[in-house]
Order: sequence, then C-alpha cells, then structure tokens
Amino acid sequence: MFCYLIKKIKDKSRAEKQIVANIRGNKLEGYWLEEHIKYSLENQLNQCYNHIGRYIKNNEYIGFKYDILKSYTDLIDESKIVSFLKGCCKDLDSMLCWNAVKIFIERDCDNPFIIKLSKKYLLLSRCEEKDYNFIGNALSVLFYTNHKDSLKEYYLALKDKENRRDDFTIETINDFKSFSDKDITEIEKIFYLVYNDKIIDNFAYYSAKSYLAILVSNCSNNKKDYDRIKALINKMLKKSDTNDTYVFFLNHLLKGADTTYYNSLVRQYSFSEAKALLEYKKQDVTIMLKDVLYACNLTQQNKLFWGTEDERTKQVLDLLSMKYTTKDQSRYGISSGGKSAGEVDGVISDLSGVEKFIEAINLKSIDKNSLSSHISKLEQKYDSKGLKEKYLIIYHNSSSKFQDFCTRYYKYINSEYQFYYRKTNMSIEKVDYVEQYLIKSTHLRNGQEVYLYHILLNMRE
Repeated sequence: MFCYLIKKIKDKSRAEKQIVANIRGNKLEGYWLEEHIKYSLENQLNQCYNHIGRYIKNNEYIGFKYDILKSYTDLIDESKIVSFLKGCCKDLDSMLCWNAVKIFIERDCDNPFIIKLSKKYLLLSRCEEKDYNFIGNALSVLFYTNHKDSLKEYYLALKDKENRRDDFTIETINDFKSFSDKDITEIEKIFYLVYNDKIIDNFAYYSAKSYLAILVSNCSNNKKDYDRIKALINKMLKKSDTNDTYVFFLNHLLKGADTTYYNSLVRQYSFSEAKALLEYKKQDVTIMLKDVLYACNLTQQNKLFWGTEDERTKQVLDLLSMKYTTKDQSRYGISSGGKSAGEVDGVISDLSGVEKFIEAINLKSIDKNSLSSHISKLEQKYDSKGLKEKYLIIYHNSSSKFQDFCTRYYKYINSEYQFYYRKTNMSIEKVDYVEQYLIKSTHLRNGQEVYLYHILLNMRE
C-alpha cells in the first residue's frame, strides 16, 4: 500500500520531503512508521538517520525488526556502528538486543562485548524465575567464538529446560571446531541427558541430539581431537554395553567422527560414487535435483514442518544431509546493502564437492517484489562463484488451485521478469510428485550456460 501510494505521486522530491517531515514529527506508529523508515533507508534519505536511530532504540515495534536494524547499520558511518549497536543492548531480554548481537557476529567485531553480554544473560536465566526467550541466541555467541565455556553453558541450559520439546536453536553450531579436555566431560554429560532412556517422548531434545552429532563430527577433523572423541566414546560404550539405546547412538556418533577424520586425510570414492560422478553430466535431471525433490516431497507430507520458510528449508536440508554435506543460513557473496556477507538459505555440496545454493520463499500469490529479491540473491548477490546450478523453492501457501498458481508463475518469469543474466530457454520439467511443479531456466553467464531450477511445492493450508 505505501509503495503504491508513493508511486502515484508524480513529484518524487515533494513526496520524500513529506516522508522526512513525517518521520521527524514523531507521530507515526506501527505499519506506517515501519514503511516510512524502510523507504528512507532504501532511498538513503540521510536527513532521517538520527531520528531512525532513536526509533530503533526506543520504539519496541521498530526495534523488533531485524531488517531495519541491518539496513540502518549498513548505511551509517562505520565509526558509529559499534557504539550504536552497544546502545541497543541495554535490555538483555529484548529482541533488539539480540538483533544487534547478530549483526556483531555478521561483522565479526567486538567479540569480548557479546561474550560478556551472553554469559551474563545465561547466568540470569538460571538465577531468576521468569521466562528467558533468547538462551539459544546467547549460546550461539559462545559457539561462534569457540568460547571455553560453550559446552558447559549448553549443558546447564538443557538441564534447566522444563519443556524438553522446546529445544534451543543454535545458529552457529557449525562454527565450533575444537574440543578441550574439559569439553570432553561436557559431551558425556550432554549425551546421557538427551538420550536418557527414561524419556519416552521421541521428540524430546530433538535439536540437541542433532547438535551433539554435529559437534562430535566437526571437532574430529584433526588427530588430537579425534583421538579424544574416540577414547571417550569407547569408554562410554564399555560403561553402557547393556543398554541397546546408548550403544546404538554412541556407535552413530563414532561413525560420524570416523567419517570426518578420514575425510580430512584423503577424499576417497566408492565405485558407485565414482560411477555417479562419471554419469553426472549425462543425466537430463541431475542426481542431486532428484534428491532435492524427494526431500521436498517428504517435507510436504509431514505437517510438523509446515511453519516458516526457515523451518521448512531446514527440514529439507536435514533430509539431504544424510547423503550430502549441507549448510543452512550460510554467509556468501554480499548482502542486499552491498557491504557485509549475505545469507543464502541453504548450501548443498555434491559428490565432487561442488556447491549448489538454495533460496526459499513462502508465497500465497505472485508477489513480484519478493520473487525479484530472492531470484536476484541467487543470480548475482550471493553467487560470486558462478555456480552452474541453483534452486529456488517456492512454498505455495493457499487453498486456491495449485495448478493455476503454477501457470501464473511460469507466465510471469517467462514473459515479464527481467533476469540479470540473459535467459536462453525456459522449460517445464517432468517430476515424480503431483504436488510439485518444476521449471528450469537456462541463462548465459560469461558465455557459459547456467541453470536455475524453480521448485514449486503445494503446501495446502
């Protein structure tokens, strides 16, 4: 609505003067304030920057918006960014505080400050009887910085958690790369906590179990840590040899450690893997694409994962991780602001180590602005490497006919949308699942063909 109104005003200069006056007038609230601020940042109306900074710090609705804080810090003077972000961290139990911490991490600056803040928050969460909503964010800081107390704090947080299903999300778990002798003890304590055979709920500590496997695997990429892990697991196997559940999951962890360590020495292929590599370019639809479509199909079937696009995409990546190396929310290329690294929704590495990017979006209809933003990320902003294949997953959230949506989508990207790299072909590909629709667009980049697969999924509400 706001953008529509602005476009209707022929005198852009006059419109922008009114926007500046409205922001300075301190009378806007909610949606209209947000839209005024977004327009000012996108069009770099620097007369408003001081007022916007105050809105971010003092208006709870605006402070909740990560994208506004990110855009603002991308535009203000570099020398003022750290002090501004610290000013956003006065209320530790606020979204603004942890949005600011996220930007500290993205910019890789002032780690001592965010470590001190995170440890204070975790201590408060154990000492005060009230809900603390950002424990996962605080733990993410410790894992990101490879802090010596990361695993100790994680264990204490899990132990205090009353609702075992409401697990913590640690976005930086893959950044933790090395164990100390002290960490080994914590790994053992975490294992027996999350795999306690007295817990009959299969979904209890779901994320913690996955994170434990990631930690053991990632920290086995050198001989010293691998030997520590192997010795610990063998000790635990002897202690738990009469408990089939413990033995099963300990062997699973050991297998992950073995795989990482031996892969760090040399990458060897089985006969079937080597054959798959040789035949890779002969197939009309790649092996990986078929696996992506299969993972999407499983996600479509399981309504537990019919939430945000991040939750859905994480489930797709988790399923693919059984065969490929995957990463979610990885930093590549440049952000939309053109300064710091941008976050692509997912990365998959094929058998030869070549990466493929995934970008995903929830849509009820053809939202041209959202589509343009996500396609642009895949085409140019995040892909500085010139990847041959990328995937755009469209989660269609509507009770309307899926086929009608697919037809409108194809018409839009084939006839109206202007791709960054020249489109040479657009084709509808055959798929094995009736609730999916696959389009392959071919483009020329530096004289070579590159492909963007548009995967449309029917997520009926």
